[in-house]
Amino acid sequence: MFGNGVSGVATNALGMLFLAIFPGKSIDENSSDADKIDARKSKFSQSLYFFISSALVILLCAYSFTVLMKNEFFRYYKEQSAASARILPEFGVHGTGEKTTEEILKIRD
Repeated sequence: MFGNGVSGVATNALGMLFLAIFPGKSIDENSSDADKIDARKSKFSQSLYFFISSALVILLCAYSFTVLMKNEFFRYYKEQSAASARILPEFGVHGTGEKTTEEILKIRD
């Protein structure tokens, strides 16, 4: 839940930043065709920079994950998590197994 909120705030903050850096031209019905084309080009370049920066953030996250996988601290707790999942395999992943309580008690006896 926290990650979803942070990503939503970060995405909107990045969008507002690009609106401030690359303000688009305002057009109305009295604007000339050249002004309308310039406004579209401005919006296109703004969205292009936004998506390029988003792609760079995703690449940075992928690189950070590979570095994290080499970290001894992370590997230790990842192994601890995997070991705890193996303790009660009859419950399924995260305790969502489809077995009834009676079936589980029979397995343990």
